[in-house]
Amino acid sequence: MRKKLQCQAGKWVIVGVSMFCLAASNASAYTVYTGAGTNIYGGGLVWNGGVPSSSGNFDLSSGTLSPLSSGSPAVTAANIWSWSSSHVGDSNTYASATPVTQTLRASSAASSLAGTQNTGSAYASYQGKTVYVSPTGLSMGAPVTLKFTLRVDGTMAVGNTAYPPGTFIGLPSNYGYGASASASMLYEVYDPKSDAPILTFQYDASAYYGYSKGEYTDGLNDTFSSLGHYETSSGWTDLAGNVVIDNSQSPVPVGIDLTTAKNVHPVDTGYVDIFVNTFAGKTLTINSRLYTEAYGTGDLRMTALSDFGSTFDAEITSMTPGVELVGLQAGVAAVPEADTWAMLLAGLGLVGFVARRRRVE
Repeated sequence: MRKKLQCQAGKWVIVGVSMFCLAASNASAYTVYTGAGTNIYGGGLVWNGGVPSSSGNFDLSSGTLSPLSSGSPAVTAANIWSWSSSHVGDSNTYASATPVTQTLRASSAASSLAGTQNTGSAYASYQGKTVYVSPTGLSMGAPVTLKFTLRVDGTMAVGNTAYPPGTFIGLPSNYGYGASASASMLYEVYDPKSDAPILTFQYDASAYYGYSKGEYTDGLNDTFSSLGHYETSSGWTDLAGNVVIDNSQSPVPVGIDLTTAKNVHPVDTGYVDIFVNTFAGKTLTINSRLYTEAYGTGDLRMTALSDFGSTFDAEITSMTPGVELVGLQAGVAAVPEADTWAMLLAGLGLVGFVARRRRVE
């Protein structure tokens, strides 16, 4: 059993935005106390004539690393267009955070009414999540390699849902209208004795569809980007699935029906394995955040969705035997290791053998 120690026996260390008390225990290990917490935020604003109205914001925070959830993940890529038709000038947001499983969820949807700007945004984060690299078969200070498995998956949708096909062809009479969706993800792992993170994973995505009319030019803006990277002591690595698409046109060719365009962009980094070297007896600190935003504006009903309501999940496994990771539970995106698969298959084989033997007897 690890003893609870007062900070007088140790020293205060500030890492990132969190304060920790490090103190040696009788078991040649140390206990970390955190003062950071879990935060979620979501809400929407309707702008009418430059004045915000009908705010539906919620803001929850906790001084401890407790699971939090608010809002509703009711709007997805499967129903975004039908939702926008029945929720004109509305927004929907959802955010949740569960630090023990390193799970974050956030989604935002917005459907603008003609002549208004509508925004929905959601934010989920946890700071100061600790993972103790407990030596069960190793000596304190022995080198350990950890594998961090991370995945970001979601959907972005932007388009116009105001009119049936063919009822409006051409450019807007005023400055323009558009729909945009964005998402930003940051995951950082700290060694309490280092000011810089030993692992940084960052991911950003954005989609835009809209029409602009200026004094001299007009154009169709149609863009999408999905960019991610991670950085360790080994250097900077870009994710394999990074993409940038720009189908913008200026001027807009005559004959394009600009009112029925609906772009849906799936986003999935796949499982990203990142290896980090540390030592037995270390207590690592993890900070993570996820932000989504959807925005629609203009003379027509523009709709946007940034749905990462099934993201973000991280798993940590030790590649070095003789180590237990204290402070974690498997999340919904847990990936069995190769030896785990082997054990599962062996177990199934044994069950089948016993069943066959019983039938023969």
